[in-house]
Amino acid sequence: MGFRHESKAGRAAAAAGFLTDRPGVCLTVSVPGFPNGLVALAEATTDCFPVVQISGSGERHIVGLKQGDYEDLDQLAAAKPFMKADYRVVRAEGIGQGVASPGYSEQEIAAMHEKRVVVSHD
Repeated sequence: MGFRHESKAGRAAAAAGFLTDRPGVCLTVSVPGFPNGLVALAEATTDCFPVVQISGSGERHIVGLKQGDYEDLDQLAAAKPFMKADYRVVRAEGIGQGVASPGYSEQEIAAMHEKRVVVSHD
């Protein structure tokens, strides 16, 4: 479903998470979309609604240690207070592993992806 503003998309994802008891997903672009979605992520955290926010970033070779290149916003640090886990994935294929693998480091997820390891939480 599409929305005209990222905060509305995040609130809809939070509502879906609450109603289904499965994490709702909010997909945003980097700045300014990321901080707009972050508002809804903060509210979902306060309300204990399961939400996953996936945001764009600059190209990997220009992304410094935990820092994006657009408007110099450190997205991971900004979202840290509202998250159980955070991941920076190199390729789109790694998003699924990041979402399915809470608690693993980026390097562990990358290694699992390279080896095509599937992680299940039964």
